[in-house]
Amino acid sequence: MPLIIGVVFRKNGNVHYYDPGEIQFEIGDKAICHADKAIEISEVVAPPTEISEHDMGTALSKIIRKATYYDLSVEELNKSKEEIRKYQLAVVKQMMSLATSAFGLVAALAWNELIKTFIDEFIKPSIGSNSKLVSLTIYALIVTSLAVFITLQLSKLVEKLEEKKL
Repeated sequence: MPLIIGVVFRKNGNVHYYDPGEIQFEIGDKAICHADKAIEISEVVAPPTEISEHDMGTALSKIIRKATYYDLSVEELNKSKEEIRKYQLAVVKQMMSLATSAFGLVAALAWNELIKTFIDEFIKPSIGSNSKLVSLTIYALIVTSLAVFITLQLSKLVEKLEEKKL
């Protein structure tokens, strides 16, 4: 009767069954297997078990070989590179957030000056220069309207981009 072993490619991942061939495996051993059009390191989680030809159904892929020290070293190096990449990505995202905030402040200050100049040159002459309360109210309404409009437009853009991601 043929033997099968169960392996996982990630911790707490799905168990995949392979034909160990003539190679002897124990639980915890590392094996090199074909998986999803690639060759990957797996860990044996189910001991070799005999099954009948009838229960087997389709032929199982064979284990290529036991993982060597070199295979495990390369896997560890790749994990380290992935951790470095994640750290670099986090740093870049943080820098992007800070830069966006800084430019947002500069843009807000520029809009502030534009709106103040608009009120001083066009609104105050028509309502009188003594009406500071009316001028500030118009200023607040303009700023609030711009903030709401821009926020809504950006929210719609985010929704569209998230729909494309799915």
